[in-house]
Amino acid sequence: MGDDPSRGGDPSDDSFNLLDLFLALLGFLAWLGELGVWLATLPAAVLADLATYPIRELLYEYAVLPLWSLYIAARKPLVMQGFLVPKAEEIMQSLVELGVSPDGPLADLAAALNSPDGFATAPLPFDENSGRERAYPRAIVTDPQSVAEQVLGVVLPDPSCGRPEAPSEYLRPWKYPEHDNRGNTVGWEPGLTFAGPWTQGQDARVLMNHVPGDPATRVAYENAATPEATDTVSASALPGGRHLGDPVDYGTYVVSRLTQGGSMPDFNLDADRGYGYHCWDWNRSDQTTVPKVTPKQDFDAAHYSFPTPCTVPEGYCADKDFAWSGPARAYDPSVHLAVHYLEGADPGCGTTTKVTPQEIDRAGMPPQGQKG
Repeated sequence: MGDDPSRGGDPSDDSFNLLDLFLALLGFLAWLGELGVWLATLPAAVLADLATYPIRELLYEYAVLPLWSLYIAARKPLVMQGFLVPKAEEIMQSLVELGVSPDGPLADLAAALNSPDGFATAPLPFDENSGRERAYPRAIVTDPQSVAEQVLGVVLPDPSCGRPEAPSEYLRPWKYPEHDNRGNTVGWEPGLTFAGPWTQGQDARVLMNHVPGDPATRVAYENAATPEATDTVSASALPGGRHLGDPVDYGTYVVSRLTQGGSMPDFNLDADRGYGYHCWDWNRSDQTTVPKVTPKQDFDAAHYSFPTPCTVPEGYCADKDFAWSGPARAYDPSVHLAVHYLEGADPGCGTTTKVTPQEIDRAGMPPQGQKG
């Protein structure tokens, strides 16, 4: 077989001339020189290391280490609130595993500190309701207004609409919204729904672990025309481990359906009202609400007004400076929020649904929450 000259020559075809030999000798001599310098200075370097070890150790213990600890401590609030990407040592187990509170891993640390050799461990306690939530969705976490909020309420329009408490979860968003800052149990928003299929002890890896969805359950969720129908599907399917699938599996399913020309409902996949809910809206009345705004000089109230919900949610605050703004309604935690799916017609305002004793038993508390 003849050689193809177009592919170039083989590496072994390169000629080795006197210039290459001369440069190789110079390189070898340079290496010998560097080796001699290293050998000559090695004793001095060893002595310098030994002589400066105490001062270097002191600098590390009393300067470098405290400054590093201060740096990590300064980062912690920003990391916990999502403003900075955590380093490996900053990833808290409570933020990636259901059922574990921020104080849960301290039990393992306490066991290690109490053991003579420092290697003892303790079982990780499941000390919060994430992954076993019965009172879902939770109400807004509120606490008495701070002095600063009270002062701002005098200078600016009161964002709490005269209520003595204001939202406070932003002060510690890494905690599960089970209790407020005073230790009171946070209530729930009627009616009760289901948070999702994931359970205590599962960590974030399960979301990418190819947990397959159940075909029949997917069809049932897709065909649910009302929030009540969705809740019925969840009540029968989720206890048996049947659901839409993890994000990878369900994302693959959605792409497959859409590329094959199929149609799907618009799911509200963040599950702020409940797992498997379609995109929804409040049932609306024929009245109009203008929200609290400041300043009002250039505010186009007619453009930013909205039809008043039949059952107003937490935080509803109508601006009564506008004569045609909606009624001064207040959120009632004993009444179900009247909502509907956007793919259907708004049924408007009808009779309200009261919270039942069975729902209170299921949640383990009344919707107003519990003190202490």
